[in-house]
Amino acid sequence: MAGECNTYSCGDLPEHTLVTCGDKVQGGGVKAYIFACDSTTEFDDTATIPTDIATDVAAGRAALFQNLQIGVPQGSPVNTSSAYVAGQTPDVATYDFAGTYLDANVNSDNDTAYAALNVTSGLVVRALLINLVGSDNWVLCLGDNGIKFIGTNVVPDNDGDYVHYNFTFNYRKSTGINPTLNIAGL
Repeated sequence: MAGECNTYSCGDLPEHTLVTCGDKVQGGGVKAYIFACDSTTEFDDTATIPTDIATDVAAGRAALFQNLQIGVPQGSPVNTSSAYVAGQTPDVATYDFAGTYLDANVNSDNDTAYAALNVTSGLVVRALLINLVGSDNWVLCLGDNGIKFIGTNVVPDNDGDYVHYNFTFNYRKSTGINPTLNIAGL
């Protein structure tokens, strides 16, 4: 029965839009806003995001970290435990993400900040908004149940590298897409 499939969740396929010549989005995060669980910023209207973030920063519910190196590799699919239909592969239920986060801005103030940010302190953050190098493009990492930072400072064994903070940030979300938002003036 080639070509046969179940009729679960059938619907029209989405349209695909080509970018115009040279408009590809360059990767590499250089700064990020980190949002506490009680932040009030809504990410669905790019026109109001700068004002919402300024309010959260002033209230201590968000903080800007700059001169970073951040990446978000491909999410890992988490399958259901069974296919529920003989002969089919298990369904993907959600995606696990493990981003990389490096900061060479090492000082005693940042030691305190990163100790608080580390999940071992009990902190789980709501969101991470990453600015991509040289642009107004931001990638929104918004986990279904928050984001956990895990890491420490690294002291290299030679003078060819800098002391730095090296963290991963881990989260799970039901879709495999971290939206890219164009936010001018942020």
